[in-house]
Amino acid sequence: MRILIALLIMLAPSSALAQDFGIIRAPAELSARLDSLASDSPSLQAALDSIRSTPNARIFIHEQAIPDPDALAVTLHQDGVAVVVWDTRKIRRMSEGEVNALLIHEVFGHAVPFALHGEACRDPRDGERYLDSCVSERQEIVFKELGMRPRTRYASW
Repeated sequence: MRILIALLIMLAPSSALAQDFGIIRAPAELSARLDSLASDSPSLQAALDSIRSTPNARIFIHEQAIPDPDALAVTLHQDGVAVVVWDTRKIRRMSEGEVNALLIHEVFGHAVPFALHGEACRDPRDGERYLDSCVSERQEIVFKELGMRPRTRYASW
């Protein structure tokens, strides 16, 4: 996955990487979905605005098959770059609400804290309560703003 992160950095327009503000790169459909969610969520909008105005903050969303049969998406981070790997083939079978929840989980829950602060909120480990995890606390802020059903356990898509 280090190669994937390096490749995404190399493929980003050099003008975007040289600018004084952060960038968010995603396939058009996911970018539109993220902007639509942010238009109804002040917290998500503020987070995306912070990324775009913070020097060297980088989030890439990349569509790629994930070999793990249970994984729908995974967020990787290295050297100030957060990459959300999104398995579109698997995700196509999900409802719109589930896709929105997953996008919020990966971007607002994992990628934004890393891009802004260098620390990602992690998913709970075995034996830890999902509701006590940093990623759960973060995503529930946006879920509440959007009137979405709370997610009470880790594998509840």
